[in-house]
Amino acid sequence: MKNVFIFLAILSMCMASDVAAQSEKKMTRKEREAAWRAARLKKKAEEKAREAERDSIDFVQAIQALQSGSWALEATSITFNNGYTEYVTPSTNFVSINDGTAVVQTAFDNSNINSPNGLGGITLEGGITGVEMSRDKNGNIHYSYGIQGADISATVYITLNANSNTATAYVSPNFSGNNITMDGTLYPYSTAGVFEGTPGYLWSGNAGIWFAPHPSMMMPPPMIGARPPMMRPPMMRPPMMRPPMGPRPPIGGIRPPMGSGGGGGVNPGPPGFVP
Repeated sequence: MKNVFIFLAILSMCMASDVAAQSEKKMTRKEREAAWRAARLKKKAEEKAREAERDSIDFVQAIQALQSGSWALEATSITFNNGYTEYVTPSTNFVSINDGTAVVQTAFDNSNINSPNGLGGITLEGGITGVEMSRDKNGNIHYSYGIQGADISATVYITLNANSNTATAYVSPNFSGNNITMDGTLYPYSTAGVFEGTPGYLWSGNAGIWFAPHPSMMMPPPMIGARPPMMRPPMMRPPMMRPPMGPRPPIGGIRPPMGSGGGGGVNPGPPGFVP
């Protein structure tokens, strides 16, 4: 009896698979293509929904980080005042606020590591003043603050894009026109992967005039105890002394005045000359 039940179960399974195969065979080529497109669109819509949900979560976390005063904007590119854009490493190029200290840091991969921060750029720290935060009608978050330190005096303007944690930081020094724009992603400071170099701007003692457009345009720091360049007097050659030239002897003798010696003004030649 048990074998009969097993046989009937196998038979029913075979019949179900045969029916499915027959129904699939009945679908035309256009119907199969339409079904494939519908499945693909559904998959894309699901992925887009999941991405929007993730972006929304990142956006909320970024807002909370700004409100708590503990965040870092990791830059993927830096645009200078002349319009030139440099693509950079996010972990070493950032602006941040944490524990009441604001930081602006740059580090260029192709520059000399013998730079003020040891990373090919500068690291500037300062206190925070005048924090303001608002939202526009499109949902973008605008955040600004002042940073004041021994080597920096600037205002930073940040725009956090709506429903995302992508952001732009515009750093404007208060005593110079060397502005920079940093585009990247804003994270809570605890989850950011930033690496801070040595703070200070050792190549300039002027507070506020702190940012050079690019390390290749920076003047190298003066060497301590450097020997001044040797100044050699110009070489003076004595003038060449030539003996005075005497009177040039007459060529072909002296021509007598016209009309003298007869001949109707024919030159008879020098004295003693016999034609």
